[in-house]
Amino acid sequence: MQNINCEKIQLSDLISTGTYTGYYWLSDADHPVILQNQPLTYTPVLNPFIIEGHLFSAKDNASISIRHIDGQYHIYRMSWLPDTPEDVITEEPYTYLAGSLFKKSGIRTLHFRRYWQEQNLENCGGMAVLVPGPVGFIGFGKETDND
Repeated sequence: MQNINCEKIQLSDLISTGTYTGYYWLSDADHPVILQNQPLTYTPVLNPFIIEGHLFSAKDNASISIRHIDGQYHIYRMSWLPDTPEDVITEEPYTYLAGSLFKKSGIRTLHFRRYWQEQNLENCGGMAVLVPGPVGFIGFGKETDND
C-alpha cells in the first residue's frame, strides 16, 4: 500500500528503542501493563510472555500490534507516512469502550484508525472502489476526555 508501511518485526526491535502509548498483557497477569509515552522494558522470557499488545509511537507515527500464537510472536509495525496521497483515505478514529481492567487505570476508550485504499477492481467493471486497509491503534481516551 502506498504511504502505509507494514512490516513484521521482532520483539527486540521494540524493547527500549522508543517510547510508546498503549498496553501489553502478560500471560500470568490479571490486568494489562499500561504505557503512557514510556519505553517498553519487558525482558523476553519463556514465561510470562506477552499474550497481546497494542502500542503507538507518536515520534514514528506508527502502530504496533503484538500477538503470541502457538509459541511464536507475530508483531507488526504499521507506519503512516506524512504525505498521504489521495488514493489512501482515512476514517476518523473509531473507539472501543475499555473493559473494567483498563478503567482501573483511568482509561475509558481505545482508539483505532482504519485506512481505505482506492483500487480499480475488475469485478466492479474496472471502476475505482474503496477497499479496507490496515487498522492501527492510535491511543487511549481517558476518563476526563470528552470523546
